[in-house]
Parts: sequence; C-alpha cells; structure tokens
Amino acid sequence: MAKREDTTSKLILKVIVGQTVDGKDKYAQRVFRNLDPDITDDALYSLGGKLGRLQTNTVAAIVRQDASSIVAE
Repeated sequence: MAKREDTTSKLILKVIVGQTVDGKDKYAQRVFRNLDPDITDDALYSLGGKLGRLQTNTVAAIVRQDASSIVAE
C-alpha cells in the first residue's frame, strides 16, 4: 500500500492584468504558500475572497493546490 506524506497546500489568486491585442484577458497569479493542508475548502475560499479584495486587479479565480509525496507503508 501507499500513503501520502509531507502534504503542502497553497492558495493561488488568478488576476486579470490587462488584455492581449486580440482583446482576450491576460492573467497573472498571486501565490500564498505554506498553508495548513488541513484547512477546509470553505475556509480557504473565504481567505481567498478576503485577499482578493486587497488586490488592485480583478480576481478571475481562487485556486487551491495540494502536493504530497507518495511513499510505501
């Protein structure tokens, strides 16, 4: 069997920073690392909304990214 180990989480705010010559939105990311991996999705979404209101750019998406090592038990 395998199990997860050393799980890390980060919050990514995808923000609109302008437009291309074709009129499509250009994006940048604001990354907040080293979050407690046990944080609930609701709490993380709430945090993302609060951090999003501090941005000068429009927030297009709030993203959670988790990473783990997989090891044998």
